[in-house]
Amino acid sequence: MKYLYITRIAVLSFCIVLGLPAFGLIIHWTQASNTGPNPVTLDFEAVGLLAGILSVLMLPVMLVLPIFRKNVFFLNIIFELGAMLVLWTLWMTTAILVIQWSDVLFPPPSDTCNFISAVTSGFCREFFAIKGLTVTIFVIAMLYFIALLIFALVSQSRGTPVWKACVADLDANNKPPAQNNFTLDAYSPPQAAPATPYSNPMVSSNYQATVLPNPSTTGVATPLVQPQSHMPNLPQV
Repeated sequence: MKYLYITRIAVLSFCIVLGLPAFGLIIHWTQASNTGPNPVTLDFEAVGLLAGILSVLMLPVMLVLPIFRKNVFFLNIIFELGAMLVLWTLWMTTAILVIQWSDVLFPPPSDTCNFISAVTSGFCREFFAIKGLTVTIFVIAMLYFIALLIFALVSQSRGTPVWKACVADLDANNKPPAQNNFTLDAYSPPQAAPATPYSNPMVSSNYQATVLPNPSTTGVATPLVQPQSHMPNLPQV
């Protein structure tokens, strides 16, 4: 079971499900704050719009692309770590800014959103919905980023680097697929047999030498040593 891949699907799906309504509420708040005699764009609206746009563009592609394509650089773990780092940082910044503005726009006891005006109560509920959604997205994305980073570092320390692998391609043991590594040994030409030292192929193995007596004892001149040839005696002309 590919637990890491299942966790990835759950995290990305959860971030998409929560990111879309958060993005929509931030758009509505931005339109409302820029309507009237004194239009203004708050800082959490600007950061939230950027976080929402990147989430809408990146998360669905990261979730669906492994089904149709393999070995795409966009799906590498090192790229996914960078993308998740950017996303959870933006959502964290949005959540921090929303928390700061909550004490200014709706300080206690108005944080209960029990206003006489229905419009004000509606904007109050939207504001705190943005607060809850951004905090949740930020925490989930950060935890997944930390878990994926620890997994990659542990795999690197064990001699199995997974930085350029896709989470969807990992096996049941969370290891990258084996690759066919061909070596030159499998295709090396046959080696010639080593030559026997001091061997002369021109010398016949049937060569025999005639042992002659010592001339100092016999007083007979020593003839030359002639090899016994195996050639037939030819008639002399």
